Amino acid sequence: MTTPALSLWEAYQLETLRSKGLTDETLLTALKEKDLKILTDTDDSYDYKELIEAAEDNEDSFQEAVQSGYRVKFLSIYGIKNLLKLKYNLESDNDYTMSDNHFEGLLLTKEQISEFQTLASSQWQVLEETDENGKRTVSIQHKMNQG
Repeated sequence: MTTPALSLWEAYQLETLRSKGLTDETLLTALKEKDLKILTDTDDSYDYKELIEAAEDNEDSFQEAVQSGYRVKFLSIYGIKNLLKLKYNLESDNDYTMSDNHFEGLLLTKEQISEFQTLASSQWQVLEETDENGKRTVSIQHKMNQG
């Protein structure tokens, strides 16, 4: 089965709720029951009606996305920057360096690397690198920059 695709906006909403402590089980229940109060009590920075509608339109796919992972349909460089902050609490200049189409020096676990490879869609490549001292880091680069 193919990995479900979410819009960047849906991913932002999903990851914001997760980052505020909402469990996947509670999230799926709230979406299924169209319980906007649970979502807005967790975070009130978005209008979660759109997320409820998206989940209703593609219930099985959305459930799989929450439980097993998803890819983002179109992911811009700032989309990656925002998702790194939401999912892993990583910030540019503190935890990695960012250029026009490249992120370097990320410290991610194997699970996070796998998760982000899936999420980053076909436009980005997640690469593990080892420096001369044996330190393992991750870079993310736009595929158009590959030589």
